[in-house]
Amino acid sequence: MLEQKIEPWFTEEYARELMERYKQEPWTEDKAEKIRQESRERGIQFRRETLKKIEELGPEGFVIEMIENLKRLIFELQNPTPEDLYKYTDAYFRDHIQMHEESLMFYESLLKDKKKLKKTFEAYAEKLQRLEEESGLLENDFNFIDLGRYMKLPQDNHTNHLAHKLTTKIKDPARLDRYTGTATITSQDFRLYIEGYDKLVNGANTSAVKFFDAAVITCSKNRDPLARIPLKEYMELRGLKDEKEARKQIKADMEVLKAVKFEYKGSGKSRGDWLSLSLYGGRAGIYRGVIEFRFTPEFYASIPENQFMFIPKEYFSTRDKYNPHTAYFIRRIAEHKRMNLGKPNENIIGVETLVNASPTFPKYEDVNYRFTQFILEPFERDMDAIKSIKWHYAGEQPTNYNEFITSNVVITWVDYPDDEVKKLTQRKKHSVKGKKTHKKRGG
Repeated sequence: MLEQKIEPWFTEEYARELMERYKQEPWTEDKAEKIRQESRERGIQFRRETLKKIEELGPEGFVIEMIENLKRLIFELQNPTPEDLYKYTDAYFRDHIQMHEESLMFYESLLKDKKKLKKTFEAYAEKLQRLEEESGLLENDFNFIDLGRYMKLPQDNHTNHLAHKLTTKIKDPARLDRYTGTATITSQDFRLYIEGYDKLVNGANTSAVKFFDAAVITCSKNRDPLARIPLKEYMELRGLKDEKEARKQIKADMEVLKAVKFEYKGSGKSRGDWLSLSLYGGRAGIYRGVIEFRFTPEFYASIPENQFMFIPKEYFSTRDKYNPHTAYFIRRIAEHKRMNLGKPNENIIGVETLVNASPTFPKYEDVNYRFTQFILEPFERDMDAIKSIKWHYAGEQPTNYNEFITSNVVITWVDYPDDEVKKLTQRKKHSVKGKKTHKKRGG
């Protein structure tokens, strides 16, 4: 029915249900409030479904689909069936044609004005959040809704250390246990152990780091230690085309995470103490088209609830074969931005910091001191590959290694979500009581 297309939460079936209820039950204020609450719930559910659709299609894709739907609705109203003519008046058709034409003009204007597009859907998400607060029906923090190029990645020292150290190549035999095959990678406040490193296919690579970050984002978003990601959505995020190869790579990435244990120095009450964690919580695989990886309760509890970096979505789809350092540069620049928000160096980062962020960036002495070909050119190539920023050296173009490694670069962000960052710093996010005992919905 046309009403269902116009107001999906207030269907003809629901209207009949209300009418039958009126006949059977005397009208009271309590019943009126109950009906109002049901209406609010249906409205909230509709908004949730709409925002999920926006997240799936992207803002522009969603608007294009809405435009096509509105054109179809207008055509149907202008060419009603005999059944429709029997049920509705001329005024009904005129009013709804006008309403849809006005909506069509609005959506077409959004395609022409990207700032208006972004603000419209951000306002939509904020309205849902207010409705949920007022109705006591909080289900998700819709600040996680992806309205553009950036995603919220929970981060702390231990998760950042893990992402930076995971793909370090083991060259020193002393760091690889000859009996267990366990690799050991250490730094001042962090120790990483990868069991059976010698048996892992290609060791640990950048794909495993990306899978780790995607799983952390998903667990934080759903408030569940079991990360569940539809395979098709993950392939789209990663820019993967071949499903067979994607499945093979994802399973290899899971094997890496299953093998990981690490120790790090705690903060707060645990300051100075070495804490030990492992990642694998007993479930990993691809089941009926859904990727699943369960973190241990201890690691899940260590994921910060209100400490995020905004990472460009392109981080997940970098071409690591051709630009092996780009993903690490993106992650480190995003981390630096978030950690230094509001400070003079917010958008200024050292070259040495960037090259140290990539475990595969060559050491000067390892390339026989050939600076331009093996140091400068790969750095500039993989920085230029980042689409979400523009960059330049803070001073003159470096001409030798010493000038290069002591240089700073200036970052100019493209569409960085400054408004979202301000919200994070100005108000606390909703606290979720009993995070460790939170049960997965439907389970």
